[in-house]
Amino acid sequence: MPAFNSRDFNSQNMYVPFEGTLCNRNTVEQFKECDKMGIINAAGANLYRSIVSGEALEKPSILNSFLILSFADLKKYDYYYWFAFVVPKNLFIEVADKSNISAVFTKDIRSTLYSEFKQLSAIQKTYFLVDSKLNKILTLKEVKGLSMDATKDFYFAFFNISVCPDLVGSQLRNFVALLTHVWPFLQDTTQKFLSIICSRDGSEINVDKSMVFHLKLPTVSENTLNTWVGWEKNERDRLGPKVAHMKSTLDPAVLAENSVDLNLKLMKWRVVPDINLEKIKFTKCLLLGSGTLGCCVARSLLAWGVRTITMVDNSTVSFSNPVRQSLFTYEDSVKMRPKAEAAADRLKEIFPGVKSKGVQLTIPMPGHTVSESTVEQTTKSVAVLTDLIKESDVVFLLMDSRESRWLPAMLGSFYNKVAAFVSNYFQIVINAALGFDSYLVMRHGAQAGNASSDASPKELKGFQFIEGRNLGCYFCNDVTAPGDSVKNRTLDQQCTVTRPGIAQIAGALAVELAVSLLQHSDGYVWFSALNELLPHIAE
Repeated sequence: MPAFNSRDFNSQNMYVPFEGTLCNRNTVEQFKECDKMGIINAAGANLYRSIVSGEALEKPSILNSFLILSFADLKKYDYYYWFAFVVPKNLFIEVADKSNISAVFTKDIRSTLYSEFKQLSAIQKTYFLVDSKLNKILTLKEVKGLSMDATKDFYFAFFNISVCPDLVGSQLRNFVALLTHVWPFLQDTTQKFLSIICSRDGSEINVDKSMVFHLKLPTVSENTLNTWVGWEKNERDRLGPKVAHMKSTLDPAVLAENSVDLNLKLMKWRVVPDINLEKIKFTKCLLLGSGTLGCCVARSLLAWGVRTITMVDNSTVSFSNPVRQSLFTYEDSVKMRPKAEAAADRLKEIFPGVKSKGVQLTIPMPGHTVSESTVEQTTKSVAVLTDLIKESDVVFLLMDSRESRWLPAMLGSFYNKVAAFVSNYFQIVINAALGFDSYLVMRHGAQAGNASSDASPKELKGFQFIEGRNLGCYFCNDVTAPGDSVKNRTLDQQCTVTRPGIAQIAGALAVELAVSLLQHSDGYVWFSALNELLPHIAE
């Protein structure tokens, strides 16, 4: 069926609908322990009500009823399912005689019957009557006044769903339950039934394999329809569910992507229903610095489902890096691979769904001399950096030195203003820096020509805050002008000396701050609390 319980599917006019209920359980325990008999008896009771009310006479397809009890293990990609075709347990039909349709109807009449069958609506194709005198098909609702004498001229017809043409399907019990309720005089009588089977002979479709049955109908009381059965047997020929193990048939890359999304959706379903995961997923992140902080931030972004990450660095992997910088291995240091390239490749190995790239780039810094021989390269570096920042939604400043952050901070501030003026869109710039046992995580302000002239702290429910549009950048909060901070430094002064766990804390908070800004209704202009609930975040 193109759609569950859809009746508008019969493009070839030769199929019949089945109407059913999907009973999905959230845990495997619920699936195992649920009352199967209770479920199928409830479905049978609904079916019986439709017979008594006359609805089944108007829409015979209701008699083709099924249940699906299911549980989907989305972690293992195992799908448990159990079909039931609802029929009364204590209603039995005896076959007195059977023959092929050709023994009763000529070829021309069979052709006429097939043509009329095709003209029936989908809901009437399941069960109907054939007038043998007029060689005409009648719907059940057209013969409500059927008498016992008239039955000799009628065949009670049904579309046979049995895989064996000379057998009647179990669903015929429901048809008999309807017939004996509407016309009680049919009980304990033998009646003619026409089993319609459509088959193809070359390019022609006909009903030549259809069968005529003489069936002895039982006595049906209300108690006969109290108990219902129909649960199918599994591949071991026992009553029980079947399991589809889908993991081996699916693309591993697709499995990985679905699993990443599932973990985040669980958070949305259970804790934060309003979170916009798609916004996070399609955020383009630029990481300036692919060292200890860069690796931590990149891994946290992957965990949030971010799909586009650009890594930037100008150095290669050294032997001291792999133990602290989680995206590098010993082999990277042996080969002296560029950090940005190695980090981008490792992200793809961790999660094939990420679009990561590495850019080897030296960021021009104030206080560092630019000789005539390097002017052209410096100009190119500025152009590359400018394009990277313009193309990104979130920029993380994660470099080792103060002055390397200056140009990206200025470009971020400038393009923030331009973007906000054009489309009311703000680029997020997050700065993170490490000390020995301290760290700084901050966001830069975003001004769009509408910054408040009064930048003093405001009061909100006992908190002091500064609006995001009035926040400064890393250098606005520093009294020292940027300069060459690495000149004349000894080895211990050149390296970032910090406790190993500090980078993970700072990197995680930097990402959480960015995600919070992406999700907040006020976006980047969200106020900055001076006495934050998370005191380690200094904005």
